[in-house]
Amino acid sequence: GPDGYSRTESVTGDGTVTIEDLVPGEYTITEADAGIEGYSWTVSGAEEATVVGDRNSEVTVTNTYTPAIGSLTITKAVVGGGGTAVNKEYTFTVTGPAGYMDTVTITGNGSVTLENLALGEYTITEQDAAIAGYNLTVTGEGSVTVAANRAAGVTVTNTYTPPTNPNEPGGGTPPGTTEIPENPTPTGGTPPIENITDEPTPLSSFNMLENIEDEDVPLAFMAPMTGDEAPTGAAALFSLMALGMMGAFGILGFKKDEEDA
Repeated sequence: GPDGYSRTESVTGDGTVTIEDLVPGEYTITEADAGIEGYSWTVSGAEEATVVGDRNSEVTVTNTYTPAIGSLTITKAVVGGGGTAVNKEYTFTVTGPAGYMDTVTITGNGSVTLENLALGEYTITEQDAAIAGYNLTVTGEGSVTVAANRAAGVTVTNTYTPPTNPNEPGGGTPPGTTEIPENPTPTGGTPPIENITDEPTPLSSFNMLENIEDEDVPLAFMAPMTGDEAPTGAAALFSLMALGMMGAFGILGFKKDEEDA
C-alpha cells in the first residue's frame, strides 16, 4: 500500500479477513501459490483496491480448481522377427493412481494414446509377446509420470533373435525358413552314387568267344551207336549231358576273358 505499507494475511478457503487502520490510497492484493496437486486452478478478482477515508473496501478473490489431466502415449517397436513380429498384436496392462487400470492392444510399430488421465505415476507392463523360434528381449517397460497438461510417452521395444543353439527352448529354424543340407541323402540313408556316366560301353571291351566254327558235331561224339541202330535211352541222356557241358565251358571261357580284361 501507500508509503511502503506491506502486510501478510492468511485466509481459510471460503473465509474472510479484515485489515483495519489503513490510510487512504491504493492497495494491491497478491495471492501466493495456491495450487493443489492433481488440479489445475485459475484466480479471478480485483488485484487492486482503493481505500477511501471512513469507507470500507472489499475484494473477493476466487480460486477455481479443476482436476488436472494429462495424456500417455505408448509406442510398440519391434526389431527382428519379420512380418510375424510386425503384424502381431501386443497387449499391455496400464496401472495408475487411485486404482486406475486399463488394457490396451497395439500392433507392431504402432502406438496408442490414453487421454484424460489423472496426474501421477503409471506402470506399463507387456503381456506375453513370445514368437516361436525366437529369443525375446524387452526394453522400455516400467513407470512413467503423467504431469498436468503435458503429454507423457513411453516406447516399449521387443527384439527377436533366432537362438544360436538349436537345443535351446524355442530353438531350431525360425518360422518361414527351410534348412537344406549341402549334400542331401536319399530316403533310406543311401548316399548318392557318384561318377556314373550315361555313356554306353563299347563292344570292344568284351572278349567274345573266338574260333568257334558253326560245324555240326559228329553224332559219334554225342552218343555211342550200335550199327545203324538209333541211340538208346542211356545214349540220348549222355548226348544231352555232353551238350550241357559244352555250354558250360563256353560260359566259363567268356567269364574268364571278361576277368582278364
